[in-house]
Amino acid sequence: MRTFRAIKLKSCLIVADALHCQKETAKMVVEDKEDYLFSVKDNQQTLKEEIEVYMQEEPLRKKMDTHTTVEKTSGRVEQRAGYTSSDIVWLFGREGWKN
Repeated sequence: MRTFRAIKLKSCLIVADALHCQKETAKMVVEDKEDYLFSVKDNQQTLKEEIEVYMQEEPLRKKMDTHTTVEKTSGRVEQRAGYTSSDIVWLFGREGWKN
């Protein structure tokens, strides 16, 4: 799967959904000297579970980049928070995930 290689990008952040959350995709992005941000869902169950455990640590979340949104829809207020981290020293199998 090399669809994004059809376009030469420079100094970009490749953002992809869970379908593209694969070690081979990460490797291709890094080989092209780009960065990536992948969503993780059930297609990477072990990775998802490790991240969920890691994210439970409040002191660690305080060190991460975060973005919060608040929306009022259908009579209720929804607050969502997203966190990013490039620290993966805790991740089992991290050598397979480039950068």
